[in-house]
Order: sequence, then C-alpha cells, then structure tokens
Amino acid sequence: MSNSGRKSPRRAANDLTVLLRTVLGEDRFPVDVEALALEVSRNHEDPITAVKGVDIDGFEGMLRARRKKPGWQILYNTQPRYRGRERFTLAHEFGHYLLHRRPLTAAHYRNGELSDEFDFECLPLQANGWKAAAKQREEEADTFASFLLMPIDDYRYRLTKEALEHLQPRPHCQVKNDKKQHNSTYDAHMAPAHGVQPLNSWAAVSISSPALL
Repeated sequence: MSNSGRKSPRRAANDLTVLLRTVLGEDRFPVDVEALALEVSRNHEDPITAVKGVDIDGFEGMLRARRKKPGWQILYNTQPRYRGRERFTLAHEFGHYLLHRRPLTAAHYRNGELSDEFDFECLPLQANGWKAAAKQREEEADTFASFLLMPIDDYRYRLTKEALEHLQPRPHCQVKNDKKQHNSTYDAHMAPAHGVQPLNSWAAVSISSPALL
C-alpha cells in the first residue's frame, strides 16, 4: 500500500472508534481487537482469516501472509511480560495490516506459494537497532494501537472531576506522560474495574501497587 494512498495511524484508529461507537455504544470497551480485525478485513481480497496465540520465548507478535491463497494471520505471544500486552500486540499487528501490508491478490500465488517477504514480525528488539523505515512502521503501529484501545475523545469525556479524584496518586502509583509506557500501563482491559475509561497514548498511568492490579 503506497504512503500517499493510506490513512494516518490516528485517522485509521479514529474511524474504527466511530464504527464501534455506532454499533456497540458504551459497551465497546474493552475493545475486542480479534473480532474487529476479522470483521473489518472481510471487506478486502486478502482478509485476516485467523488470530492465534503462541507461546514462544522472545516473540511478541507477527502479521503473517497465508502461503496458499490471499489472506493473513495474526500471531501473538500468550505469555507476555506485562499485563494487558496481548491486547496491545493484537492491535499493533492489526495496525500493520491496515497501514503497511502489501495487498495480496491471486496473482501473487501463480507459483502455488507466497514468499516470506510479505510478513511483519515484531520482536522485542532495541529500537535503536532498527533501520529508519522499520522504526517508523513500528511507531505507526504503536500509535494506531494506542488510539484504538484508548480513544482521545472518550478519554476527554471520561476524565471528569470524579475520575480525577479516582486517579489521585497513591503509594506506589506514578503518573507518566510517555506513550511508550506499555509495561503495567492503565489500559483498556483495566478500565471497567476502576470506573473510568483508559487514557490515550500521551497520558498513561503506570500502577505498581498490587492492590490496584
């Protein structure tokens, strides 16, 4: 997919947020990324046909092209280091599908099988070891995942006085303004338990108190 013809990561995530709000209303959290990816991709010739969890050391996630016919699979680690990482990884790989994949057609399978060059594999590597283009793709997929799971409009609406009081710093709690805080970040899967919706990518609450987890 050419850069000139695709949406920005934020726009792509926001469009899906509008869709989810229209269909599901306030029941859309936490976002069911697997169901969303399967449903939305059905409109393409090369849809996502499977989302599978695997337990492989040193592996985060992967968008893998099908080898026999046009289509894709999302693979993700079922034993992540951090709580909630699975949902973020699914959204990250879905972002690669929407933003970065080369659309597949039957013409790519004329020899009966597709080569590996179409795959996107995301490993827990140091970002300073990536090439510029790869780093940009990963950052865009992160941005997409952040805005899909933690929409800015919902954050602004939910962050009322009551919510702010609920998020007052407590022992062992720390507010961090860093979109890369994906470790024990307050995210979509934790929102229902605390009565507020998740924060967006530029304001995350990192919680280390066992009582809050």
